[in-house]
Amino acid sequence: MKIIHILQGIDSPSLSGFNNVKLQLQSYLLEATDNYKFLLTIERHLKTLQMTKSFQTIINMLPNLMQGLKTIWTMSKHYNKDERFVPLMEKIANEIINRVRQTIDIRTLLSSNTLNEAKNICYQAKQLLLQWKIEYQNTRSKLENDKRNFSTWNFEHRILFDKTDYMSQICDDLIQMLSNLNEFYDIFGLEMKIVTGEEQMVDRVLEHVSDLKKTFLSCHFNIFNR
Repeated sequence: MKIIHILQGIDSPSLSGFNNVKLQLQSYLLEATDNYKFLLTIERHLKTLQMTKSFQTIINMLPNLMQGLKTIWTMSKHYNKDERFVPLMEKIANEIINRVRQTIDIRTLLSSNTLNEAKNICYQAKQLLLQWKIEYQNTRSKLENDKRNFSTWNFEHRILFDKTDYMSQICDDLIQMLSNLNEFYDIFGLEMKIVTGEEQMVDRVLEHVSDLKKTFLSCHFNIFNR
């Protein structure tokens, strides 16, 4: 403060520049404080997304997360701009993508779970990927139908949903593959051996089915890569 008084006393031209910088910093501080206040409202949902191991828990959380994002979009003075909001939404989409990628590792999936368990994991992953888009669309519709005339979400779908849509298709393919393997094991079981009397033939078929499974166990690339 003494320096400021001195500058004022000598009518220094530097004082004007200092005051401009001071006002700018105060503006940045107010903006950062406001952003922090609003982002804090969705912190626990983001922690759930980042830390929970259950896809179903994340699915159940998504409506609350979207409601929080809607509140930020409609109430925040600084975060309700595409250039701010799209990167936030993209980070959430990427976190969902990473969670699915980490869980649906084909070798771990097949070696650590039964076929039915693996299929259920893939199904929940698919539901999560689809629900992300559904909740976005539901929230966008609420904004469009709100009588207070809030600006709606017109974010580029390629950024938010291109990868998640593709990954949901891969999960669907995995579900079908796992169902087919399960059906083979069910068909060519003990009952088939008894009915046909061809125990060796049934065992050979089961060996071929097991070889199909081994093919996936030897997969050395990420199945979600294009």
